[in-house]
Amino acid sequence: MEIKDTRAEELRHLESIRMAYRYRLIALCEQYLHQNFMTTDQYKQLTEMYKVYRALGGNGQAKEIFEKTCQLQIK
Repeated sequence: MEIKDTRAEELRHLESIRMAYRYRLIALCEQYLHQNFMTTDQYKQLTEMYKVYRALGGNGQAKEIFEKTCQLQIK
């Protein structure tokens, strides 16, 4: 019983982390789309964040805006 409770708690924590990454990823994308470009450092940060989000089981909710943002000019 305790193992199931621990696993369920771990899954809730993982979901919370994934949701936080999705929220931050979308916020950064919106910021960069608004400024209409990204710096090299912003691009690196964004792509690393997306990799972690996907590794955490991100289900693609942020994929479309991420891909759109990656088409911006890099300055």
